[in-house]
Amino acid sequence: MQHRIEILQNDNANRYQKTIETLHSLGYIDVLRIYVLDVLTFDAQCSTEQLQAILTTLYNSSNYQLFINAPFMPNEFTWAMEIGLLPTVEDVVGKEVHKKILQQLQKSEISNMQTDFERCSVQSSKMVLLDGFLSMGQVQTISEQFADERIHTTRIKNRTAYRNSNGFCNSISAANLSK
Repeated sequence: MQHRIEILQNDNANRYQKTIETLHSLGYIDVLRIYVLDVLTFDAQCSTEQLQAILTTLYNSSNYQLFINAPFMPNEFTWAMEIGLLPTVEDVVGKEVHKKILQQLQKSEISNMQTDFERCSVQSSKMVLLDGFLSMGQVQTISEQFADERIHTTRIKNRTAYRNSNGFCNSISAANLSK
């Protein structure tokens, strides 16, 4: 079963103030708010409850909010973009998270998940939600500030498309994103 975990740091407003300032300095003064989430996707036989149990050992709930198989849906955003690695690029973050989850599974009592998880790979990506009066062209240009076309691929949705399609939850994997 395909799983997608979106991870939001609780100090998001402070963490991304510099990003907003950078975008303003580049002329995008209409960016009012930004959210940047880490995203993990993988295919493993496990329940949402099992994932929650394992992931909360890696991501402390006082510092992070986890959205498991459900998109982060704030009210205040106008554009969403997801930036993943091209299939030919090694996903170091995904490999490290895979290793950490396997270590947690070895300590837990979820043995059926461990066996299945050993066979899967974890893909990592970033999701950026922007709030502001921006055109699609401006958002595409902003995405170039976050992504290097030689190693990344980017998808962009406006708020309506993001909400109507359940965020980016229907993606096969971060590595298979297409422009």
